[in-house]
This record gives sequence, C-alpha cells and structure tokens, in this order.
Amino acid sequence: AVVSTQSTGILNTSFQQQTKRISADLVNAGPTPTLTYAVLCLSNSLDLLPPGSESVKCLPAAPVKDPSELRASVLCKLAYVWLELGDPLQAIKPAQSLIEQDTAPVHLRLLGCIYAAEANILMDKTYEATCCLSRDLVERIKHSSSTAHGE
Repeated sequence: AVVSTQSTGILNTSFQQQTKRISADLVNAGPTPTLTYAVLCLSNSLDLLPPGSESVKCLPAAPVKDPSELRASVLCKLAYVWLELGDPLQAIKPAQSLIEQDTAPVHLRLLGCIYAAEANILMDKTYEATCCLSRDLVERIKHSSSTAHGE
C-alpha cells in the first residue's frame, strides 16, 4: 500500500500544528460530581416532579406512572447528602417529608427515620432522635405501608 504524504490544499491542516491552549476556567466550567452539586440536582428533581400522582414523562424512557416512589427516593437521597455535608438542619426536612409520605415504600420511609434520628443527634436533640426510632413509629410505618399496598 502506498501512503501519500502530500497535502492537496483542499483540507486546512494548519489547525493541527497550532499549540492548543485551554484556560483553567474552561477546564473547570463543567459540573463536577460534588455533594453540593448533588443537592442542586436532587432539589431540581423535587421541583420538577408534579404534585400528586400524575404520570411523569421521562423521554426516551417510558413515563413514570406513579412518581411517589421516585419522589421518595429523591427525598431519601437528599437527606443523606445533607447529612454527608454536615448540615443536619437541612437533612431533617426531606427525612421528615419522607416519613410522612404514606405512599412511599416502607424501606425508604424507615431510612427516613434513621436519617431524621441522625440529624437530631447531630443537633443534640436526643429525645427527638429516640422518637424517630421508636417502635410505635416503625410499626405505624409498616402498617400504613401494608394497608396502602393492599397486603
């Protein structure tokens, strides 16, 4: 096979010979996977979810018919990220919302109890933390979840 090394003049190859200079601002312009970026994304997700149980279009995937599980998952992740950022006051809000959401899966509601208890402990509210982990609350969550799903 014969390889030609001549340039025909049709293609402009001078850009290949120039030294590429990329400023530090351009390199850092894209979002980086940080916990603060996660809070922003999760908060946006909650804002974009419609209230109630109307379906959500998720193109190119099939629409989510009941967004309550998706909402519960986002609330759970948001509480976790706030705890990881060391802000228990912000973490308690999604955790409490998750606990109060009767249509949420029981495992996510129980995680909400754990995250709310941890947030209360970090704020030196031991009584509130024990209330979040009380047997009565856990049994109420299990019972409400089983009746909501017709078990």
